[in-house]
Amino acid sequence: MDDNAEAEEDTEEQKESFFIYNGEKTVSISQHVRKVEVHSGVKKIEDDVFSNSRQLEGLLLCENLKEIGMSSFSYCTSLKKIELKPNIITINQSAFEGCSGATELIIPEGALKTIGKRAFAKCNKIKGIEIPNNVHTIGPLAFMACASLRDVILPYGMTEISDGLFLNCINLAVVKIPSHVNTIGMEAFQRCKTMKSLILPGSLKYIMAHAFSSSGLVKVIIPEHVVEIGSSVFHSCIRLEEVVLPKVETIEEQLFRDCCALKTIKIPESVTKIMSWAFCNCKLLRAIEIPKQVTYIGKGAFQQCSQLQAIDLPSNITNMEDSVFAYCNSLAAINFDAKVKKITKFMFRDCSALQVVDFSNANTITKLGKGCFINCGLLRNIVLPPNLQIIAPRAFKACVSLEEINIHRFIRSIGEHSFSGCRNLRSVILYDSIQDIGEFAFYTCMSLTRIVIPVSVEFIGAHCFSICSQLKEVIFHQACNIMSIEENTFENCTSLKEMELPRNVKYIKQEAFMNCISLEYMNASQVTHFSKNAFPYCTSLKEVRVNARVSDITAETFNECINSKLKLTFSESLESVLSLLPNERAFQSYRGSANTISTERMIRMARLLNDEQMRGDDVRRRVLFNLDKICQEPYPLAGYFPHDDEEHVPKFSVQMIDDIIQEYKSLHRIVINLTVTIGELTKLNKLPLIEGRKRKRNNNDEKCVNVNPSDTVGALEDIRYIIVGKIISHFFTIEDSTFETSY
Repeated sequence: MDDNAEAEEDTEEQKESFFIYNGEKTVSISQHVRKVEVHSGVKKIEDDVFSNSRQLEGLLLCENLKEIGMSSFSYCTSLKKIELKPNIITINQSAFEGCSGATELIIPEGALKTIGKRAFAKCNKIKGIEIPNNVHTIGPLAFMACASLRDVILPYGMTEISDGLFLNCINLAVVKIPSHVNTIGMEAFQRCKTMKSLILPGSLKYIMAHAFSSSGLVKVIIPEHVVEIGSSVFHSCIRLEEVVLPKVETIEEQLFRDCCALKTIKIPESVTKIMSWAFCNCKLLRAIEIPKQVTYIGKGAFQQCSQLQAIDLPSNITNMEDSVFAYCNSLAAINFDAKVKKITKFMFRDCSALQVVDFSNANTITKLGKGCFINCGLLRNIVLPPNLQIIAPRAFKACVSLEEINIHRFIRSIGEHSFSGCRNLRSVILYDSIQDIGEFAFYTCMSLTRIVIPVSVEFIGAHCFSICSQLKEVIFHQACNIMSIEENTFENCTSLKEMELPRNVKYIKQEAFMNCISLEYMNASQVTHFSKNAFPYCTSLKEVRVNARVSDITAETFNECINSKLKLTFSESLESVLSLLPNERAFQSYRGSANTISTERMIRMARLLNDEQMRGDDVRRRVLFNLDKICQEPYPLAGYFPHDDEEHVPKFSVQMIDDIIQEYKSLHRIVINLTVTIGELTKLNKLPLIEGRKRKRNNNDEKCVNVNPSDTVGALEDIRYIIVGKIISHFFTIEDSTFETSY
């Protein structure tokens, strides 16, 4: 019984593994089916009927079969052989797609006319295919990703190789293309890495985009009747050494991009346009002749052609896009005859062998684009176009060998970072056309020693001359319309000793002169606003001329100038200064000597005068009694400082200061002449002064001054040190509200 049962089971299993298809549209196929036979009466195998039958190993088609439906046997991964019959006319889309186990495809001569889209795609083990001559149409991607396919014979009557027909057939080596083919479709042979050569028929007219991209082609002769070669046709053909082009009008985008082995190529005289990235990264391309008829060169057309040594740009070129020759680090010479209006962004970026550029005949160029010569490390000399108006940001950044630049007439603007990092730039000539000099324009130009700012300049950007460590002289035209010295403009200009700002400058912003350790003199006579930290670490600063109407200058303006004595002087006459002060008549009789007081003594005096214990009636009376002594000195206490007459700058004598410390202890503070320590400077809002509104005679018929501090501006407040224009006013405050004294 057991033996009989086993025999019956074997019989049942054999029945389940064998299936006869009678043409039904929907059938139930057992997962155990390993072989299918198509009944003799069947003319069409319906769509999807055996799709994903992964156990199916054998297929027997009948002689009367005419059509195989869509995806009928798709992904029958165990199917070992595909043998078609002569009467089959149509193989529809994806009929045998993904039959990755099939090692053989037999297509006999017969009635077959159409092979549909993706019909045999991903049949990874098929090595050879011969398609009968009666086939006229093979759909797109029909043999895509047949990874083992090596040899293909296409039918004689075929006129078009469809899109992606042999896409990703990485081992395809030999393809015989029929003589009547006029079109090779998009991606038809893309990534056919083993295909080294291909004979193209004379009938060919169109080669569509990416047709041979990433293939193994070494040499290609394109027939003369070809009128269109699409974009990226030979993109990434890394073994391609030689190409013969027909008389086309356009070299399309990325046509030869990444063709790393291409050494020479002749561009036909018929070409008028070279599109973007056409020869990008052709690393062995040493020379190229651009035809005279070319009018347009697209973005990055020759970028990264690292062996390209010379280039002639003909006169008919009117438009060149960005980065055309970027990273051509062997390019040493440019014959520039093009009629372009601008040198575009990054056109010659990182052309590290470029030494001399002459634009003297380029009359049409009005602009040098952003970064157009950035990192051209050997560029020593450049003759700018005669009608140039704008130098865009980073135009010559890091051109470390550039020694001089003549920024001549018509140039209105120098962009940010234009010459930053040009550490050997020694000479810059600016003409009166310049209006704007951008941020970081000459940043780290460490060999620059002198710069003349013409009258036309209206703006100099932040960090413009920062770290120009050899810059010794900056000459401003006094009539230029610069309103402010921006942040860090002259930061770390360690050789700069003096500067005279133009008369229109009103603002000096933060860190404008930071770490100018050699700076001794600054004429800022028209500046009314000083930012905090305008002069930090200017340890040699001795004199700053400021405006009488300055509104915001503080100790922090000169932060960390701890070792310096700073002389600050008015920019205006006594009369103009006194007109700013309340009741200047009170100071017209005060006098002082011409001696100098030390910094240490001044600090000690300031501390004593701030001592709350040194205030009282007795002290006040002694102050009043000794006013007569002060009035005998030769110069007004409020300050009389003639223009440009440093010899007559008045100062209190040491003895007089000692007398004040001892006798006038009720005074809040006193500012000593023009020599003050930076640490003693504080911000002034308004100047408090002694008020002398009335004069009268007392009982002894002596002249008296009625002083009413309550009427003064801020008289009862904490008096703050002030720097106003060319002088620091000597002032003091009496605490009591009203008193009289004679003198």
